[in-house]
Amino acid sequence: MDYNAVAKKYDNYGNEAITDWAIAYPALLNEIAPFDNKMILDYGCGTGKVCRVIRDKGSKVIGVDISPKILTTTQNYDNSDVEYRCIKPAKIDFMKNDHVDNAISAFVFCNVQTREHLELNVREIYRVLKPGGKFSIVNANWEHCNGREFISYKFDSIPSLTPGQRVKLTLKASKNLIVENYFWGEKDYISVLEKAGFKNISVKRPLGVGNNIDWMGEDTCPLYLVVSAEK
Repeated sequence: MDYNAVAKKYDNYGNEAITDWAIAYPALLNEIAPFDNKMILDYGCGTGKVCRVIRDKGSKVIGVDISPKILTTTQNYDNSDVEYRCIKPAKIDFMKNDHVDNAISAFVFCNVQTREHLELNVREIYRVLKPGGKFSIVNANWEHCNGREFISYKFDSIPSLTPGQRVKLTLKASKNLIVENYFWGEKDYISVLEKAGFKNISVKRPLGVGNNIDWMGEDTCPLYLVVSAEK
């Protein structure tokens, strides 16, 4: 997906994405806690929305992305104490080895087309992470949600999911955004993390909790996949 072309629409969706904010991001942030005095890398930070939440919780944040256009949307927000950098794919050249305490990647690897490039990205994150540091990934859970519709997502129906397969889903907001991604499943993420040298890999499938939202199945079907591992 070309995020340069849809930067403004994606920024709008990010602010309105009900289940991302109610389920995905809380689950991801729980993998980082506690936050005080940590240096956190947001790999594929997009509009910087998660960077700013982490900043507000007391961490220092570096957000990197390959899309210069989408990084311009960060100028619409208070970005004090957040550093943004535009990078080349799988190249955090400005950052030394063993530099950050934690790294996260939210809805990023679904844009990576090949297993080879997936491995390159994960190896680069491993390089900049301190020993004992944790890397956490969150993505839509295609393996459980294929063909279903939820509050913020509508998944196309794919007869047979295979690694690296092109898939399409609708991001639902005041202005819907149709995106084309690539399918990588739970086993794929575990495999590339292990190959890069990560250990203590965990998988979580958070559900919607509480009665303040009229769930469309998110409270029983795991809409998201959260995979974490330690260096």
